[in-house]
Amino acid sequence: MLRWMISGLALAGCALCTPASAHADDLIDAIQAAIDTHPRLMVERANLRAAREALPLALAPYRPQMSLQASTARSERDATLSDGSVIDDDTSPTTYTLQASQTLWAGGRRELAHRRGVLEVRLAEARHASAERAIILDIATAYLDLIYSEEALAIELQAFADLQHQQEAVQTRLSRGVATRTDLAQVDARLAEAQARLAAVRTNQILARARFERETGFPPEDLSWTPIELPTTDLDDLKFLARDFSHDLAGTRIEAELARLNLMETQRSNSPVVSLGLQHSQSDNASPAILSDDDTRVSLNLRMPLLSGGENRARRRQAVANRSAARFALRDAEAEVDLLTTEDWARERMAVAALSAETERLRSAELALEGVERGLNAGLWTIVDVLDASDQVLRARLSLAEATRELRLARTRLALNTGSLVY
Repeated sequence: MLRWMISGLALAGCALCTPASAHADDLIDAIQAAIDTHPRLMVERANLRAAREALPLALAPYRPQMSLQASTARSERDATLSDGSVIDDDTSPTTYTLQASQTLWAGGRRELAHRRGVLEVRLAEARHASAERAIILDIATAYLDLIYSEEALAIELQAFADLQHQQEAVQTRLSRGVATRTDLAQVDARLAEAQARLAAVRTNQILARARFERETGFPPEDLSWTPIELPTTDLDDLKFLARDFSHDLAGTRIEAELARLNLMETQRSNSPVVSLGLQHSQSDNASPAILSDDDTRVSLNLRMPLLSGGENRARRRQAVANRSAARFALRDAEAEVDLLTTEDWARERMAVAALSAETERLRSAELALEGVERGLNAGLWTIVDVLDASDQVLRARLSLAEATRELRLARTRLALNTGSLVY
């Protein structure tokens, strides 16, 4: 009985804080070790490196352009003219052409392209951060599931050992003629049930270890829990922090800005483009009459769309609709962040209340078990009453472990969503 009370009070005491052993791996250690080599994060980092090329790609058309063309040929010509003369020419023309151009004015398109490139890089960074947050939440969930599965296994092992002691006690009482075979059968039935539960809990613990290793990339060793402190418990303050930190919301804001830039680009699609061109060509043996030909040209070019068959107007209408959709998506994203924060806050508050209730439940169940055990020795209660009271203690311990897990997970989610989880 003393073992039940000590272990139950220890579990209740570690609900909000668990001392870490010297070589234990806490959640932050697991996150730091996992994010360096996590396969999904490696994919997101590669995508981010690719997305960062959006800015030079956007500016490339407005930077100096240069190209070189070269050609060579072999020509053999035999011709007879009307006056009877004959032309027999063999030539090997070689031509080199160097072209260069620079856009001088594009009606503001270059500035818009630069802004678009910057926003696309920021959007990729927001998506990468959002993916990292999702992975960290998966790691935290796997971490807490493993801790809970190990606690549940320890509880079931203790319950199984206590039932074995009760079985031995009933057998002793039966040999003395104090108990009946019905009492022994009751204990045997509960022992078989506990053995089945123990097998299921062991399976869950194996699966939890496998999920942990899948998420972190390394096997668990000695896990411990370090308390997570929230910056505030006020719901409005948490909503403000979540809006400010949400990478999904930041990405939606960038998408809205990109939609606005797209509308501006369509409005400037009919603006003229002025460019400066330079071309130098050199030909050797172009014909029998021309041995060498050097040609250098400098040109100032103006291009202005006049008629596009309605394409520009259609693109403008499309851009207006996309911008309107982006605005509504931003409102929806803000409401979604508020809703998720409210749900996490409600789970945390509910978990705090449940933890307090389950702690009191365990204390009362243990006191009841102690009284029933004394009543059994006094002949006031039966072995069935003891078994029922022991089952109530078992269920209270498991419920307390589950409430502890829910509180830890709720606080982890709130800390992660508000940017207060430092890793």
